[in-house]
Amino acid sequence: MPNSLIKKMKPVRVFLASAAMTAGIFAADLFIEPDMSIFYALPAAFLAWNARNRVMATVLSAASSSLWIYAEYLNSAGWNMLQGLWRTAVIFSFYEAISILIIRVRTLLDKEKDLARRDQLTGLWNRRFFMKVAEHQRVILERYGRPFSMAYLDLDNFKHVNDNYGHNAGDAVIKTVAGCITGRIRKTDLAARMGGDEFAVIFTETESDRAETAVRKISGDIAKIMGETGYPVTVSAGIAAYKTMPEDVDSMVRFADSLMYEVKNAGKNSIKCGIFEK
Repeated sequence: MPNSLIKKMKPVRVFLASAAMTAGIFAADLFIEPDMSIFYALPAAFLAWNARNRVMATVLSAASSSLWIYAEYLNSAGWNMLQGLWRTAVIFSFYEAISILIIRVRTLLDKEKDLARRDQLTGLWNRRFFMKVAEHQRVILERYGRPFSMAYLDLDNFKHVNDNYGHNAGDAVIKTVAGCITGRIRKTDLAARMGGDEFAVIFTETESDRAETAVRKISGDIAKIMGETGYPVTVSAGIAAYKTMPEDVDSMVRFADSLMYEVKNAGKNSIKCGIFEK
């Protein structure tokens, strides 16, 4: 089964696939003489790795151990009930331990993978991951014609905060801005810290006017908080809407960035929108 297909499967479908694998092993176990207990662990491992659901793993472990001992009962001439129950408990514990270990390993790997995509200070996505998502949006635009917008934000007078109040104050400002951004975007949008005091947001399937509304709210929230703290920080932003496909993802980001710099050069603390068309 292709890995890409497995990733798209819901946990229930993974469970059903694992159950089907277990049933197949049980059918083979009825006609094969050697002990096949180890093979029942394979569906349990498959389920644990791909579904990461402890309850489902326990249910499958119980079913697997029961089917294994039932096959042993059918294939053996003499049967000891107590010995059979003991062996079932041991095999169940073995399958359960494997499942728990695999779930923990997969969870840790997922956390590490997520951390590698995050900016450590703000918790926003980092530039590298943002560029990957932007490339994906570019492909969607090319294939399906679904427009989207990108906002590129830069903090005005941020150096003043670092120079006069210290880097701890600067970090606090960066985290505050990140909170303002995440508080005004949808779950389908993506925000990233591009480095230093620069941020970017992808507004999926969104025209520039709706993106501008969101960015103006973000800018207003930042201005309000900075006014309360006494920091002279404002936001310059460029908002690019894409209705035709740029040549590459760098061109996409560069266009939004250029709009932001036009605002900077015109006096800062404003927003400029533009439509990318070949």
